[in-house]
Amino acid sequence: MTLTEFGAIAEMVGAAAVVASLIYLAVQIRQNTAATRAQIHQARSDQAQDALMFVAGSAEFASLLAKLDVDGAPDPNRLEELSNEERIRFRFYCGAVLQRLENMYYQYQKGFLAPATYRRATKTFGRVIPIWERLGILDVQEGEFRTELDRIKDGGVG
Repeated sequence: MTLTEFGAIAEMVGAAAVVASLIYLAVQIRQNTAATRAQIHQARSDQAQDALMFVAGSAEFASLLAKLDVDGAPDPNRLEELSNEERIRFRFYCGAVLQRLENMYYQYQKGFLAPATYRRATKTFGRVIPIWERLGILDVQEGEFRTELDRIKDGGVG
């Protein structure tokens, strides 16, 4: 075997190794993406559970929410029935919920949150956006996320 023949064989083996490496990397990236999506889903589930447990565990906060409730949905017109302290607490709570939605929107935009999951969530958030507007917590929102809030408020689907 000549040096030229040996070089040609080595070049073919090298090319096959590059192809095998690329296939291996593609499989690793796919597995990492699936793991990342699972972690995001778990974190979202934990956040939702924490929020629900907070309301369930606080008679005072549940009472506050009951003051706002009309037929299973919050009514912005009932904000006036809250005391100043209740209004402040509720405003901070709504700010935290708004941050959760913004995070969900970001994850959805990046492809880490399933469209069906995002659509389900935005249906429930659509009912509280008028309250957020009344409380003034949307005044600082702008750009794509503000456009998304308007779409959700108007009943758009993700």
